[in-house]
This record gives sequence, C-alpha cells and structure tokens, in this order.
Amino acid sequence: MNQPVAPSEILATVTVDDLRERIRHKSKLKGRQADDVSLDEVRALIGPAPHRRDLLIELLHKLNDAYRGLHERHLVALAKEMHIPMVEVYEVATFYHHFEVLRGDSKAPGLTVRVCDGLSCELAGAKDLLARLPVLLGNADVCVIAAPLVAKERLGAYQSWAAFKDAEVPRCYAIGAPDESSGTGGYVSVGFWPKRGLSHQLYVRLSRTRNDNAGITLSVGGRRFQLAPDGNGGRAKDRSMDLAIIAAMRSSQSMSVQSSGVIDAYALRGAASAIDAAALGCAGK
Repeated sequence: MNQPVAPSEILATVTVDDLRERIRHKSKLKGRQADDVSLDEVRALIGPAPHRRDLLIELLHKLNDAYRGLHERHLVALAKEMHIPMVEVYEVATFYHHFEVLRGDSKAPGLTVRVCDGLSCELAGAKDLLARLPVLLGNADVCVIAAPLVAKERLGAYQSWAAFKDAEVPRCYAIGAPDESSGTGGYVSVGFWPKRGLSHQLYVRLSRTRNDNAGITLSVGGRRFQLAPDGNGGRAKDRSMDLAIIAAMRSSQSMSVQSSGVIDAYALRGAASAIDAAALGCAGK
C-alpha cells in the first residue's frame, strides 16, 4: 500500500530557494563572453584543449583549489575551453556544496568553514557552534557559513527541476521550485522509497503559511485536484490521484498550487526527466 511519508522525510535537506536562485542566475550568464585574462588563467591551470566532458568536475576542483573558489569569469572560460554549455558548467558548480561560486568581483576568503545546519546537526549543537566559531577562530579572513545537508548523490538537473538520491535510506526524489513571483520555501516533490514499496508520491509545500481551514488546489493540464492538507503543504489523497497528477505534469507546460491567497506557479520544463531520473535511481533497490 502506498502509505504517505512524512514531509520531513521527503525534503528535510534540500534548499529550494538556492535552486531557484541558481536557475535565475545561470540565465544571466548564458550570453556572457569569456575574457582573455580568464581564458589564459584557465588554460594555464588545466592545460591545452581538447578536454573530455567527463572531466568537468575534476577541472572544477582544480580551479576551486587554485583560487579558493570558482569565479564566474573562470566558469565562462572553462565552458568555452571544453565546448560545453555555460548552463551545464554552472549547474554542476552550484549543485556541489564543496564548491564556492564567487560572483562578480567577489574575493575568496582565506578559509571557508561550513557548519551543517540540518536537524540532526542542530540537535548535536551546530547552532551554538556556528555562533561561536567566528570568535574562536578570530580571523577576519575566515568565513564561517551554515551549509544545508544535501542528498548524497545528484542524479541530474533538468531546467527548473532536479533529481536526487540518498542511498542510505534509500530514497530518490524529483523536486521543483515555484517561479520567482511566488514566495520562498515552496516546492513540489515526487518521491520513491523502494524498501517501503512506495513510489510516485507527490508532496506540495506552500511558499506561504496556509490558513488552518483552507484547502489546497493543484491545477495542471486543465484539471483541478483537491489535495489532502498536511501541515503547510498537501499530498494526493490516494495513489490514483498521485498517478493522475504526475501524468498531467508530463504533458503540461505549467502547474499552479493555490490555498487561501497563496498562488505558487511552476514551470514544468524538465519535470518529466527529473521524475524519470528519480525512478531509475531507485529502481530495483
């Protein structure tokens, strides 16, 4: 039986606002041209072309280690040198949290210390450590930041959607963030938990607080679905509704979620690919 999973198990560790910001920012970099200085610096570090596509992460590591971060101008130059889209380079650089992407003329700190801010880390005293570290380190050139827990493996990024896998659970899920016009913190996810026999479970998190008595309506493909409220989100009432919504998502360009004045709009470009990637990532596990 496809029993629902608690929202905290669905996406306690993904930063949807970061995903939205990456999508918005990478569009600004698409038309940017590589400058000669950045090209020379990248070539001096990674050697002469050609460079295989599968070496992208390795080359990003070289840049990150050499410059204590990934400057956007270097990302543009790397994309040119490897003859791959700037969007692909930016997606990889921003999905891996051990990479530090530096925008514009930002300078890299001498040292960056990341403190996990997930629930399990907070229970272990992360919040107190995050507050005390800057004083303990006593160095203005050391940057201490909170870092969200992320899925163990990124299965892929597809337009405004992405897919992740956590092999320890195991679980896989596709996730999408609402458009910029919506508030922050909202998302839609489709999850798979193979050991529990659960698949294609849709969960919606609203970008703003829902009134206690307000319903939640998901509209997609000319159909309207009344979801079962669950905290500040909602889920399909049964498996047939899960499958009907996902089928409509596959053939539609957009989707909206409404509740008591909250309207979250989603672009569905890449949603089908992300759902397929999540399904395949946990197939036969």
